[in-house]
Amino acid sequence: MKKILTICIPTYNRCEKVKNTITSVLKIKSEAIDVIVSDNNSQDDTWQEINKFTDPRLKLYKQNKNVGFSQNLLDIVSRAKTSFIFLLSDDDLLESKFIDDLINSNSLNVDSVGLIYGSILKEYNNEYYLKYNNGIYSKGKAISEVALKHPYMSGMLLNKDYIDIDFVRNLIENEKRLLYPQEVMVLTILNNDNDIITLSDICCYQGVPGKSHIVDENAYYYFKERLFLFKQYVRIFDMIFESCEYRRILYSNLAEFASGICFSMSYLIWGNGFFTKVSNKFNYYKSMSDIKGMFLLFNLKLIRCCMIKIIELLKLKSMLKKIMRK
Repeated sequence: MKKILTICIPTYNRCEKVKNTITSVLKIKSEAIDVIVSDNNSQDDTWQEINKFTDPRLKLYKQNKNVGFSQNLLDIVSRAKTSFIFLLSDDDLLESKFIDDLINSNSLNVDSVGLIYGSILKEYNNEYYLKYNNGIYSKGKAISEVALKHPYMSGMLLNKDYIDIDFVRNLIENEKRLLYPQEVMVLTILNNDNDIITLSDICCYQGVPGKSHIVDENAYYYFKERLFLFKQYVRIFDMIFESCEYRRILYSNLAEFASGICFSMSYLIWGNGFFTKVSNKFNYYKSMSDIKGMFLLFNLKLIRCCMIKIIELLKLKSMLKKIMRK
């Protein structure tokens, strides 16, 4: 049978979790899939345990040394022989029905499709991590709807034919570090005139949060790492997109993402202690405002966020008053 889709699972030191992930994937009924797992030279029993699976659809590879998350992901994507690939983290569970339904509906036989995003449910509290409405978007609208809004690797179903693999490889080789290579892949797809599809159906279940490959390599929650990421994104936008209109949309999405971080109280981002947090937030604000193309957009998004917070507080105050009157 002709293979239509490859499930790509990069893994590192998550023996028990990746076994559960693989088990969930192999529940797919269709024979039109490949499953590739790339072990980034794990130091636990990952390699021995995953070799116990006997499903012929499963292909296993192991790096000779830890090559980093970005390179491991690029390697696994490069190994895929199908046009469509589905990225899945090694601590998440696949909704096999989502894949079977896509294959049976012939949705993956359409060359014009660039990517498909399904909804993601948190396994541990039954809340949505990402929830989409059913929609099909063209280039400009697609950039507005999905760019930088689904940085999480799981749930990305991409048309590999439209990924600029050489561009991603060049970034990995020349950037100090590349925090979200999967998002760069998405950006190169968005630079083409393809259909972008979002589906309300659940495609996978996010596992209990823990240290990720990226966290192992970089303290990526910390505000300085976020600034590094945002500056990197701006450079990448300018390298990929020639259209000023599309870059403006991307800058706007980035400003929205960056402004939301200001309202987080996490010590992982801002450190411990009141004065430390205030100082770090001020430095973050100043640095964000100094990034090319960000000053006006970032401040407008901050004002919008403040207004939303005020409205939420007023609604809460009104609700409390009604409760007290009763």
